[in-house]
Amino acid sequence: MTPQLSARNLIILSISYGLAVGAIAALNGPVTPVAVLGGLILGGLWAVRGVMGGGRDRS
Repeated sequence: MTPQLSARNLIILSISYGLAVGAIAALNGPVTPVAVLGGLILGGLWAVRGVMGGGRDRS
């Protein structure tokens, strides 16, 4: 997977996660566990991408 494609995938995943948290909040659902778990997962994915990418795609 190219660095550009992985960045696009993570951005799409982040936007989808934000929409999901917003929908859960609008439906008066349990936002806190979803926000914490999703934040940890997305943060971990971004961190892994940063470590594995090694800054190759920065210009």
